[in-house]
Amino acid sequence: MLEYHEIIECIMAALDAEIPYTAGHSKRVSDMAEILCGLLDLNRSKTRMIHIAAHLHDIGKMGIDDAILNKEGKLGGQEWEMMKTHPQIGANILDKSHLLAPFNKIVLHHHERFDGKGYIYGLKGKEIPLGSRIIALCDSIDTMTSKRNYRDIQTFDFCYHEIEKI
Repeated sequence: MLEYHEIIECIMAALDAEIPYTAGHSKRVSDMAEILCGLLDLNRSKTRMIHIAAHLHDIGKMGIDDAILNKEGKLGGQEWEMMKTHPQIGANILDKSHLLAPFNKIVLHHHERFDGKGYIYGLKGKEIPLGSRIIALCDSIDTMTSKRNYRDIQTFDFCYHEIEKI
């Protein structure tokens, strides 16, 4: 797994170049996920799996129209529906490689929510793979604490209260 971690970082750097306002997001999410895995006392193998999956969690955005990815302001209904397909696109991309296929379920479910109100499948609680739950949390924190085209940076206190609602 570690042999190709560098290649994964290069692929995700290509995504960063395509969506400049989210540059560094996958690295921040993967670093945060690795720290969280340590706090949860997960073994090294599981931690590496989740860390690498976190790098790859948004790879499916390569299949989303640039006009949607780089839109100023909030997405419309149809645009949002298209954006919600990125986990499935990502899982399909990873399925093309026997080396990357083990990450596909974690990537596929990284937008599920513990309360069942996430997407793509509306899984809830422990139906969601642990790695996906960890990435979802880290992804949410990084997204809320980063400047976006459609809103300002949120505080960690705001993040805490938003996550607590789920």
